[in-house]
Amino acid sequence: MSKAKKITWAAILVTLGIMFSLLENMIPLPIPIPGVKLGLANLIILLGFSILSPLEVFMVSIFRVLLVGMLFGGFSSMIYAGFGALLSFTLMV
Repeated sequence: MSKAKKITWAAILVTLGIMFSLLENMIPLPIPIPGVKLGLANLIILLGFSILSPLEVFMVSIFRVLLVGMLFGGFSSMIYAGFGALLSFTLMV
């Protein structure tokens, strides 16, 4: 796959991950623990494994966490999401 196609796929996956995270924030969960989410954006990461290499998928995951944290959350939510993304990525690999 050419470099341009890889960048395009990575951008599409980051965008879909942001959209799924926004959708996830709209779904109320009856669990009183802060930071607990369904993990819908991880579906995009799983899709990414079939298209890109693990390193590129890791970068997609990091960009998604940073952008979602800047758009919808704060620094603490970015840290929680980052550790959750790192753990789920490690288990997926």
